[in-house]
Amino acid sequence: MPITVDLATENLRTGTTSPNTWTHGGAGSGVKGVIIMIMHGTSNTDHVTAVSYGGSALSELQRNTDSSTEPGAAEIWFLGSSVPQGSQTASYTPGATTDDIQAVCITLLSSVDLYSIDVDGVNDNVANPSVTLTGETHRYAMAFAALYSGQTAISSLTAGSNCTAVGTGELAGNFTAQAFRQTTSAKGDFTIAVTVSTDDVAYAAAYIAERHLDFIMTTETATLTESMPMDFTMGTITENLTTSEEYSNGPSTVFSEDLTTSEDFYDTFGLNYTDDLITSEVLSDAFSGVFSDNLTTSEVVDTDLDTPTALLTRADKGSILTYAEMDANWNYLNDNKMERSVTTTASSATLTPNSTQSDFHVTALATNATFAAPTGTPTDGQTFTIRIKDNGTSRTLDWDEAYREVGVTLPTATTISKYHYVGLVYNDADNCWDVIAIATET
Repeated sequence: MPITVDLATENLRTGTTSPNTWTHGGAGSGVKGVIIMIMHGTSNTDHVTAVSYGGSALSELQRNTDSSTEPGAAEIWFLGSSVPQGSQTASYTPGATTDDIQAVCITLLSSVDLYSIDVDGVNDNVANPSVTLTGETHRYAMAFAALYSGQTAISSLTAGSNCTAVGTGELAGNFTAQAFRQTTSAKGDFTIAVTVSTDDVAYAAAYIAERHLDFIMTTETATLTESMPMDFTMGTITENLTTSEEYSNGPSTVFSEDLTTSEDFYDTFGLNYTDDLITSEVLSDAFSGVFSDNLTTSEVVDTDLDTPTALLTRADKGSILTYAEMDANWNYLNDNKMERSVTTTASSATLTPNSTQSDFHVTALATNATFAAPTGTPTDGQTFTIRIKDNGTSRTLDWDEAYREVGVTLPTATTISKYHYVGLVYNDADNCWDVIAIATET
């Protein structure tokens, strides 16, 4: 669904009020994003320390400055989830500066939450400032730009192709400020531009896009390419290996006759012995141990084996795997693929899951939090689960762009004292974690 503009309002501060506020009559529903652009002349000092809408904090996306003859600055702030609905107070905190400041607030309508997909900008003297913002062919986006100019008249500024000026744009003094937006949201890249003669310029731009992506899930089947006998390390043989003995501590293989000349251990251990298993047979390739006499009562087979960092295949080695190598492969699969492993943290403002584990549990979230992209080197199709519970007070949640919603909506706040589950699958082709399941304790 295209992104559309709900309402644009502007405010010119010419005194020293801080915080500076004005009323923005946003729609009663459907507002998924709010963008506030702030421009000032006289200096390029970074005056603004906080921006909010309806009490919800915005994040600064881009700031550009001019440091030449007529210094100035332009910056863009944004909120793309849990946006307050209806008429709200827009606010920014510039401190005690006497610089005149022009601000423009725009609320955006969409069917899903929004996020910043790209930012760019231009500093100092230039004619016709322009930036090309990178989008994606499968999602709608809308570009915005904030311009400070050394030009003395707003009529000197002309919006570029498929661009629309927002507000009157005048600043007191010998300079101007103007906000611009893409006239109609679209998919793919977009160039947002202004026609103006060479002068002092600070030009900040941001590209706001939908968070969701529709696509078809497919299932792929992985096949084990090597024989993988069960772990039988540290097993004890309680009597001689004779007719029909069951190797119960090992691969549970039953031998139908005595182990004598030319018995084939190939399928079981990856080795083939051409004579009787008698005194001084060396089984080091199979068991990582040497036996100095016949395999008799209470012989201990194997010691601890190290777990490798990756699976070893016959193609990698160029020959049949030894039992020790197959046993190490089993340990790797057991430690990394079949047993669920959990990283637990009580609370943090920035939560960073570790994808080398299978689960990430937040047990008592005591602050508003942002989920950063998981660390590690995940494999395509790898699954991961996040479990969240607050400490008895609802906390807001924000999510890195690495989390992509697929038919579900990521939670933006916790429900007091309830467990929340987020199910993820890694998509190697798009280098992101697809969110395919959301559940909250009832």
